[in-house]
Amino acid sequence: MTALNLFRALGDFTTDVLFIPYDFFRQLSFESWWASNAVNIVLILTGMLLFVYWLFKLQEFKRLGTEEYQA
Repeated sequence: MTALNLFRALGDFTTDVLFIPYDFFRQLSFESWWASNAVNIVLILTGMLLFVYWLFKLQEFKRLGTEEYQA
C-alpha cells in the first residue's frame, strides 16, 4: 500500500508541478505562434552562434599550426 501511495505521489508531482511550464506554452500557442516558439528560436540562434565561433577557432588553430592530427 505504501509503494502505491509513493508512485501516486510521484505521478501527481510530475503532472501537477513539473509540467507547469509545458501548460504555459501550450496555452500560449493558441495566442501567438512566435511567442510560444521563442525558446526554440533562442536555442537555435545560440547554437548557430557557437558553431560559427567554433569554426573561427578551428581556422585559428590551423593557421598557427597547433592543430595536431593523429592518423
